[in-house]
Amino acid sequence: MDYILLFAMFLPYIPGGNGLRVEHLIVYCVFLILLLKGRILRFRMHSHSTVLLLYGLIFLHVCISSVVNQVPADLKFLANFENYMETLVLFLIMNALLFQKGYFTQERMLRLNRFFHILLAANSILILFEIFTPLADPIIQYYVQGGGEEFRQDTNSMGRYTGVFDIVFAGGFAYSLGLITWVYNFSIQRRKDLLFQVVLLVLILFGGFASVSKVFFLGGILISAFVFLRIGGVKRKISLTILGSFAIALIVPYFIEDWKGFGLFSEYWSRFVRGSAIETISSGRLGNDTGIYSMALSSDISFFFGQGFTMGDLPYFDSEHVQFYYQGGIVAIIAYALIYIKNYQLCSRLGNRFRSERILFQAVLLLGIFTAFGGPVLFMNRVRIFFFLQIFFLYHLSTVAIKRRRDHRETKTLSAAGLPH
Repeated sequence: MDYILLFAMFLPYIPGGNGLRVEHLIVYCVFLILLLKGRILRFRMHSHSTVLLLYGLIFLHVCISSVVNQVPADLKFLANFENYMETLVLFLIMNALLFQKGYFTQERMLRLNRFFHILLAANSILILFEIFTPLADPIIQYYVQGGGEEFRQDTNSMGRYTGVFDIVFAGGFAYSLGLITWVYNFSIQRRKDLLFQVVLLVLILFGGFASVSKVFFLGGILISAFVFLRIGGVKRKISLTILGSFAIALIVPYFIEDWKGFGLFSEYWSRFVRGSAIETISSGRLGNDTGIYSMALSSDISFFFGQGFTMGDLPYFDSEHVQFYYQGGIVAIIAYALIYIKNYQLCSRLGNRFRSERILFQAVLLLGIFTAFGGPVLFMNRVRIFFFLQIFFLYHLSTVAIKRRRDHRETKTLSAAGLPH
């Protein structure tokens, strides 16, 4: 079912479905199947249960906030409610899979990562067609909704291309996750299908470059470099350096001549050196009085309850921190912070036995925190599925690590007592 969910990320909107994606149908069908089999209800307390309970608290609190604020049940209310609900459903699905044999093991995750890389590579090929030919148009039309056609045209006019992803931000996050997990996979399986891995790397880098997303350039590339430097020995680092240099040498020529995306880079760099680094990196969300953070803090909202499932007078959220604070007040934002603190705590429990995985999860969580300044992560359409798969890989390994330490302590206790073990 994890493969099905991952494939659903890349499926289109349903024609005439008012924003309904095939992904929605698949996620809720998988949930219903597991519910009818009784697996969703087999909830057991484990190291990660705190995370699920914290998210459940956020969801319940925003529901109460909506009642307190008498939010009308209009389309915006339903869209916001469904976003929270689908995230909860995904958490419950993956929690159910976590306790089934064979899911979230290293072997399975390596294969899932590879499948994700192949899907990203296919999207990069679609982007190539989108840039150089009109052949991608009949496909792309099923991945935009409402005013999305005009937004896509504006984005493309700036030299930014995302393929099946609705917005640049989502494409940047997806390709960042792809690059980080590619480095992890290569560090584990570097002798396996080397040519195919190089092709995947080239296409992942191409798709990330084509998005001209700061999430990819300041998050994906830099954090992947961190993973690259931390994982493996000297031979692996030399191999990755050679492969990375070769891949970049292959893709850069596509972007040198007449690529409008370079204009964005020049603008970013010019603003950065003029001293507005925070404003530039956050695309105006931070560092000025008109950014979305300033707008949210100056809004007349309940400090404790927030506003509920609404955007109120804000034109957009453009930040997960803003969304949780605006919709759920201080309760939601504290619970949200505690989710990341708990996840990092679980990372630290992996120890040296799962050193490569610990570094992978630290990188994924760091990317999530960085990305959340510019948009949703837990609520990001499509991409959250792969993000959640990585998080539940962490939960599986943390459970294994805790069990091994417990068994080791029991063995030492029995040995000290002179009892058989």
